[in-house]
Amino acid sequence: MTSHGSPLPQWLSGTVRRQLIWGVALVHAVMMSLFVYDLSLRQRDFLIESQASQAISLAQNLSLIAATPLLSSDLAGLQELTLAISAYPGVTHVMVVLPNGKIVAHGQPGLRGQFLADTARFTSDAQASPQLLVRSSALADVVVPVLVQHDHIGWVRVGVAQSVTATKLAAITRSGLLYTVLAIGVGVLLAWLLANRLTRRLTALAAVADDMRAGKPQVRALAGGSDEVSHLARAFNFMLDALDTQWRKELALNDALQAEKELAQVTLASIGDAVITTDAQGQVRFMNEVAQSLTGWHLHQVQGQAVQDFLVFKDSATQTQLVNPVTQVLAAGVAAQASMHTVLVTQQGGLVPVESLATPIFATGKLVSGRTLGCVLVLRDVSEREQVQERLQWQAGHDALTGLPNRVLLADRFARALEKSKRDGSQLAVCLLDLDKFKPVNDTYGHAVGDALLVALTVRLNQELRAVDTLTRLGGDEFVILLEDLADDADLTGLLKRILNTLAEPFNLDGHQVDITGSLGFTVFPADGSDPDTLLRHADQAMYVAKQNGRNRYHRFDVLQDIQQESVQQALTRVRQAVTDNELRLYYQPKVNLRSGQVVGFEALLRWQHPQDGMIPPLSFLPLVEQSDVIVAIGEWVIEQALEQLTQWQQQGQAWPVSVNIAAWHFQQEDFLPRLQILLACHPQVSPDLLEFEILESVALGDMAAMNALMANCRALGIKFSLDDFGTGYSSLSYLKRIPAQTLKIDQSFVRNMLDDADDRALVESIIHIASLFKLRVIAEGVETQDQGVLLLRLGCDVVQGYGIARPMPAAQVFDWASSYVLDVYWSLWADVKWELSDLPLLVAQHDHLAWVKRVVLAAQGVAMNMPPEQLHDIHQCRFGHWYHGHGQQHYGDLAQFHAIEPVHQNIHVLGAEVLRLHAQGQTDAAAQACTELLATKDHMLKLLDELQQAALMKTNA
Repeated sequence: MTSHGSPLPQWLSGTVRRQLIWGVALVHAVMMSLFVYDLSLRQRDFLIESQASQAISLAQNLSLIAATPLLSSDLAGLQELTLAISAYPGVTHVMVVLPNGKIVAHGQPGLRGQFLADTARFTSDAQASPQLLVRSSALADVVVPVLVQHDHIGWVRVGVAQSVTATKLAAITRSGLLYTVLAIGVGVLLAWLLANRLTRRLTALAAVADDMRAGKPQVRALAGGSDEVSHLARAFNFMLDALDTQWRKELALNDALQAEKELAQVTLASIGDAVITTDAQGQVRFMNEVAQSLTGWHLHQVQGQAVQDFLVFKDSATQTQLVNPVTQVLAAGVAAQASMHTVLVTQQGGLVPVESLATPIFATGKLVSGRTLGCVLVLRDVSEREQVQERLQWQAGHDALTGLPNRVLLADRFARALEKSKRDGSQLAVCLLDLDKFKPVNDTYGHAVGDALLVALTVRLNQELRAVDTLTRLGGDEFVILLEDLADDADLTGLLKRILNTLAEPFNLDGHQVDITGSLGFTVFPADGSDPDTLLRHADQAMYVAKQNGRNRYHRFDVLQDIQQESVQQALTRVRQAVTDNELRLYYQPKVNLRSGQVVGFEALLRWQHPQDGMIPPLSFLPLVEQSDVIVAIGEWVIEQALEQLTQWQQQGQAWPVSVNIAAWHFQQEDFLPRLQILLACHPQVSPDLLEFEILESVALGDMAAMNALMANCRALGIKFSLDDFGTGYSSLSYLKRIPAQTLKIDQSFVRNMLDDADDRALVESIIHIASLFKLRVIAEGVETQDQGVLLLRLGCDVVQGYGIARPMPAAQVFDWASSYVLDVYWSLWADVKWELSDLPLLVAQHDHLAWVKRVVLAAQGVAMNMPPEQLHDIHQCRFGHWYHGHGQQHYGDLAQFHAIEPVHQNIHVLGAEVLRLHAQGQTDAAAQACTELLATKDHMLKLLDELQQAALMKTNA
């Protein structure tokens, strides 16, 4: 340590031992010096006093003796006496002086008779007191009066010098110095002995400390005895024990921390997200490999740099720079998550869509609890997901084959066109185009040529249409065309003629010349001031009129001519009477989970038990009343009957949910909610969550805000909502996510043809994906066959209804049906199997095989087959053959079960050709027998296909 004062001498600033020895020696030297000095002073004073006393004593004795010689004038005797006294050691002078100052006797005889010059200093008194004239270490000069009877007769003066006194004093001083040196030596020796004893133990303690510092925690100091050093040694050992324990704990903690750090680094390196950690100043401390790959920055390049200096986040839409989430976290002390549409600017300048979550790291110690230590930034590259979402978004709004807008995107275009027409006062023509005799094209040339035809005619139509027009494919061979900004009817008809004429021109497709025409129906807004669904329905009705009038033409829907007002009023009156006379009935169609076989609910379907005409289906009378108050009365009756039936089922121990269809006109009534509350209050024992309303998309989209509020209020009561016939309406995904529905219902028109029509199959798959994306339940209606159910299972739709499950039935038959219902064995077989979408063509091929055999058998019964000869005789030209030698060979060519199919397939073609040959020759019995063999071979083929599916699944799961 550096001294702040004047530096001590080197011999006083060394070891404790040296300091102790020199300290004791110095103290001894000082003390003994002071003692000798004091003793010398006292001896000097004593000797001076003794000297003065001797002089006084000699003078007084001489004054007593000198009185007689003076009175007798015996001066010789007085002289001898004086000489005798002057011979005393140390006596410098002895004299007897008369009162007049004359010396009458003197130690030096030669001075007799002389006079003293300083007699005036002599004091006379009657007491004969001695008078010290000089008192010093050098001389004591005393004068004493000679008195006789109090008469002053003379003076005696004696002087004693220091010679003897000084000699004695010098001897005393030498003795004192000798003793001082001896005492200092003894003190130093004692100090040396004591210092050795004390510092030896302290040195041992220091050596232990040095060993401890050198990494030898096991050493300990000797702690015998009961003095302070022993106590210090014991305290030192206790401290070492505590330090050793603490060191071992810290060592274990460091090992644990190192292991945890290594584990954390391994974990961070192995996860798929980018992870960056910073300190409290936002400076980078760690980046895993994913983070380095994502950002383009290596850890050694940015370690110690602030994150905001090299990581830049931007809004993907506006390209404006966003606040760095690490900055937000360190400033606010709370987690920060990046908003949607965030992109990261990489080191190379690229933009990567990311999700980010920044979380503060807080200290947990008692003294620093709550202090922010740093931040963890997690980045996830969502490029692939966004691409998938964009692709799904595009697929959801476009037709996969032609790339045209589909029903979903049409809704948005339709709404904009209507708004523009209302705003500008312009005309909007809504056209529905259906190709004439498109099915024979598919049957004759195959679906590949049919698809090519749809693509080619799409190109032609787009060439004829203007930029403001919208061409949409609804599915199959149906197209919707929105023609905007029409000047007059001549402009419209001219455009429609060009559309039909361009369709009528031959198409050259794959070496085939294909002739096709189209029938077109249209209506014009605002002359027809209906809503979008109604406008399309009117265009559809006009299209059917065009077909009935000979095809290859267009027809306009005329509101005044085509609607028979009188007939409608009569129908309204009769239906209203049916409600009053209690002629309506509710039938219940079950909904079943194909995986579990559980009955999960029923749909209440309306029927009219007409007294004369019998049972009338709903489509025969509901369209006539859907825009009148009659539909309100019917809707309330249906809800009342459904609640009553739920009450009865609950009393019988069943709690099946029931869904009812709610018409748009009914749902949009201002008093719908209070009247619903009244109906529910009349059945308090029924839980409202057992009741589900099925509404069309157009109902929910009529007045978005009002309908959403009404649906939310119904949801608050417990009512669930399902969007019925989803995919046939015109809502967009942006509207769908705002509708508070829980279920999407796939329209039966898609389900019915999805095995034959790739477009319908794609629509079904898209709807299921949309439901999954929006976390909605999905149910398919119109399931009639085993293969339809299996395909829906594979696509992810588990709940279905349709004739393949059960036809709608009266409530009285529900319990008997439910107790006896057994899930189809084919569905049970495949219910728990994980499907791969790549195996779907196998299921479609199986369906094509069944369809081919069925057509051959029907042809043997006299039904026209309409099958090209090559599909009958060539195993490569039938639809199953296309699959087997294409997709099948590619995916299953390595399986023995696949190769076992080919000879059976060849045999089926041989048998089919034989059946038709025998039938053509009129050999009916032989043809029937060949049909039996064909059907048996068909069953064998199905068995082989099942075995192939099992082998494919085992291969996938291996």
